[in-house]
Amino acid sequence: MKPILLFLLALSGSAHSYLGVGVAEVASEEHGVEIKFIADNSPAAKAGLKADDVILELNGQRIEGISQFTRLIAESPAGRKVNFLILRANARLNIMAVLEPRSGVPFPLPPIPPMPSIVMPDLPRASMSWRNGMLGIETEALNTQLAEYFGVKGGILVRMVTRQSPAEKAGMKAGDIIIKADGKPVSATRDVTGLLPSRKSITLGIVRNHKDVTLEVNLDGS
Repeated sequence: MKPILLFLLALSGSAHSYLGVGVAEVASEEHGVEIKFIADNSPAAKAGLKADDVILELNGQRIEGISQFTRLIAESPAGRKVNFLILRANARLNIMAVLEPRSGVPFPLPPIPPMPSIVMPDLPRASMSWRNGMLGIETEALNTQLAEYFGVKGGILVRMVTRQSPAEKAGMKAGDIIIKADGKPVSATRDVTGLLPSRKSITLGIVRNHKDVTLEVNLDGS
């Protein structure tokens, strides 16, 4: 019989009684609950109950499921003898167990197999980039690590330069860091794009290979 729901009955009884089994619902038309685990030295183990036994009756009462079985055990005081009708290997057997007082020791759960280690694949880092058609460049804001790598305190990174664009004609290359526009410090793309509508040309200060370079970009296409 295959369990359809594993339910570890931590104490298998009330705060005053203890049986020591883990049970599951059964998937067949047969009533009862299936024992999936027996705690060592528990009343269930001493009585001879075994994993895969199906408990059909308790003290003559038909077992319909886990909740009813749990309630019946909980209602039985410690020291009470309980008789189980079980199904084992297609044979019906009667087994008597004596519920014991709860010792306060946690119910030992069955061993849990170690989880396999999971290696997360490298994922592309999302970045915010901006493309400006007038200059013909795509830029990205610098984070602290990039700024340290390029040896600058601020600016924007040129990710791509469009062919035959004003930026390429002026000599700009991918990897350049724009740090000034018309002599003013650049900390965001808007510091450059805000100047373009009123200019026919713009002077950009860049850092390339840790060296300062000045580029004159003609915006009229010449």
